[in-house]
Amino acid sequence: ITESQYRSLGMLIDILQKVYGLDDSAVLTHSQIAYGKPNRWFRKTHRGRKRCAKNFVHAQADVKQVWDYDPDVRAGRLMEDPQLAKALYGPRLYTQAQEPAAADTNVISKLNTAWSIAGADYDSDTTVYKFPDGKVVTGDMVSEKSGWNRIPAGTVVLLNQETAAPVIKSDGPVKTISDSLTAWSFAGLAYKDEGTIYFLPSGRITPGSKISDWDDLPAKTRLIIGYSGPFTLDGSRTAYGIAGQKYRDKETVYYLPSHDLLAGDQIKDFTQLPEGTMIFLPSGWTARAPLIKARQL
Repeated sequence: ITESQYRSLGMLIDILQKVYGLDDSAVLTHSQIAYGKPNRWFRKTHRGRKRCAKNFVHAQADVKQVWDYDPDVRAGRLMEDPQLAKALYGPRLYTQAQEPAAADTNVISKLNTAWSIAGADYDSDTTVYKFPDGKVVTGDMVSEKSGWNRIPAGTVVLLNQETAAPVIKSDGPVKTISDSLTAWSFAGLAYKDEGTIYFLPSGRITPGSKISDWDDLPAKTRLIIGYSGPFTLDGSRTAYGIAGQKYRDKETVYYLPSHDLLAGDQIKDFTQLPEGTMIFLPSGWTARAPLIKARQL
């Protein structure tokens, strides 16, 4: 949380307190009131469904930390979340059978599970897991088949990645999935969009919006991000007839019947492109309408 964010928050809190006649005891973070149902990590209803305030410091927003305990936990209505209790209330002031305390880190270990780090967002598409071998997977792609209980120690968990840039930058529009580089590695949250086009080794072409089983997406699948198409070459339409002046552009992608994927600046002789070649254009570019010849009478 930046200093400017703390200043803005302090001003907002001050306004709300004056308007509604509230003191600092009424200023609570989401993490202090949200709770979760029993799950694979917590056997009972528990505090900790939202962990967004784990690093919030009241004083920096010019608010006193009035509560030094969690009333719901003290009353036995909820199980304590060890990380949140430590962050929000300091030393524990009550005794209760608890889950093992987890380290205050975003790295998975024997005591630090996906839940203890991410809470209810553990399987969200905005939660990103970076495995020790370099593989990057979003929470919604870590399926039961992969095994939540088998996520390796040392995996780094990144939260709130809604606006994160893709993890991997690579030259050229065509990306290739491997054992360590997933669709998310290149496309971020756009991996399942209509405009992210996948070219499977089998020759099948499909947009991300039509893929349901991401675990079965094979290595060597190629993809392009933010495209429309295909527009197909035939006897009446040339590359120029489809893409106009941008038919040679490095962002224009050609998919040949041989399953080769080439950018426009990689093609030397456009007259040799076979019929059936598909052209993909970046979203926002407009394909030229086909010419309609008047029928001779």
